[in-house]
Amino acid sequence: MKLLDTNQIRAADQMAIEQGISGFYLMQRAAAAICSHIEQISQGPCNVVVIAGGGNNGGDALVAAGLLKQRDYKLDVHILCPINRLKGDAAQAATFWREQGGTTIEGYNQEAFKSSVQNAEIIIDGLFGAGLNKPVRGDYAKVIHEVNMANKLVIAIDIPSGIDGDTGKIYGTAINASHTVSFVRPKPGHYLYPGRKNTGQLSIHEIGIPERIVNQISSDISLNTPSLWNANFINKADDSHKYHQGTVLVVGGDESMQGASVLASNAALRTGAGLVTLSRSVKNAQPHPNSFSAIMLSTMPNLNDPPETQEPNWSEFLKNKKINTVLIGPGHTPDKQTRNLTLTLLQEETNLIIDAGAITAFENNKDELFQAINKHNEITDKKQVILTPHEGEFKRLFGAIGQNGKLAAAKDAAQLSGAIIILKGADTVIAAPDGRGAINYNAPPTLATGGTGDVLAGIVTGLIAKGMTGFEAAAAAVYIHGECASKINHNLIADDLIEQIPTTIQQSLRH
Repeated sequence: MKLLDTNQIRAADQMAIEQGISGFYLMQRAAAAICSHIEQISQGPCNVVVIAGGGNNGGDALVAAGLLKQRDYKLDVHILCPINRLKGDAAQAATFWREQGGTTIEGYNQEAFKSSVQNAEIIIDGLFGAGLNKPVRGDYAKVIHEVNMANKLVIAIDIPSGIDGDTGKIYGTAINASHTVSFVRPKPGHYLYPGRKNTGQLSIHEIGIPERIVNQISSDISLNTPSLWNANFINKADDSHKYHQGTVLVVGGDESMQGASVLASNAALRTGAGLVTLSRSVKNAQPHPNSFSAIMLSTMPNLNDPPETQEPNWSEFLKNKKINTVLIGPGHTPDKQTRNLTLTLLQEETNLIIDAGAITAFENNKDELFQAINKHNEITDKKQVILTPHEGEFKRLFGAIGQNGKLAAAKDAAQLSGAIIILKGADTVIAAPDGRGAINYNAPPTLATGGTGDVLAGIVTGLIAKGMTGFEAAAAAVYIHGECASKINHNLIADDLIEQIPTTIQQSLRH
């Protein structure tokens, strides 16, 4: 599903108006959606408090109040600006409310407002829309505080007041909504934290803007659902063999953290890679007790030896094992050796997933990494580079980039580095150098435990090895990872995720 930012929604509104659809008609349709939603969740007519601001969001609230009054709901309407200052469609909304016999309390009357909230069963939040871009202060902040303290059922119009619709940022304070009724398409701020937490249950309603107009609005941001990547998924052909399914090398890291590379290797194998080799830096490497028997072990070339004495060198090593995708980083110490090994692998014609310690190894050498990635992109044929940082690793590598929120940060980082970015978190963002982005929404909090990132890296690696393109593989891996975790009720550990991968993939492909 495509997401539209506040400017794009505004453009769709304007195009509709220019083609003869009145702004007040759109407001009426929005108000009808709000009224219908309230009727569905209430047990018949009840006490409703409406808080309205001076813009069209407040206008939506006033028309909704009028419609609810027609349905015998009891309304207390508080508007935080002089009603005679309303303009355009908002002024027409106020007229409609008065025509229903409604009265309005103007400004913030603390005693009257507290009394209304105390008696309310439902509160409609119509203070600010998604275009808010400055801190909430004064009486508006007091009203939001009173609403949040009341612990009532709150219906936010468009987005909870105080939330930036594009970034999910809170401007000082924000409504904690139980439900949010929004229109046309979701906005990034509905799914990016902290706004996502405040949004509550989100429902999207059409309000009369023709689909042909909405389709004219170009958006490169999507919600990460299977429809984004299903068509790109590579299934096994009847006559396929193991090399058709991709050959993976997971470069093992520090011996004290070998579990990380084992988790990643197991995940790549369960994702469907035809062959997975775990390369270790020591001779006579022994299998880890939790390694699948199908994972092959191999010692890797020693970077400390001169190139002419390496037996074999990396190019020969990868060629001999027919490797098409390499993962480096899980269990790696972020040191010079890891950095040099990553740069060496970027010279090879393979896909490369760079995770964990291999990202942090470039904290003070980021330009060297970015140059190597861009050179890799120039000399290889359709080979992918993916970086998988969590927020701490991201800041260490990219610094202060992306002051305009997580989505913008990931997109800027992808363009700067030349790599596909998986910026991990509860609201993981996937971004490509061509400007595409996706926001993930299905990750449960149980994923906040050691090793789950290694499993994600392995899933990405397996999908890339099988032939998926980078952005789609990254998005699919993040979604599948979240779905696997959702099947585990409690006390999740990273190992649990791996057994869930095959069935989760099949279920995801049916969507």
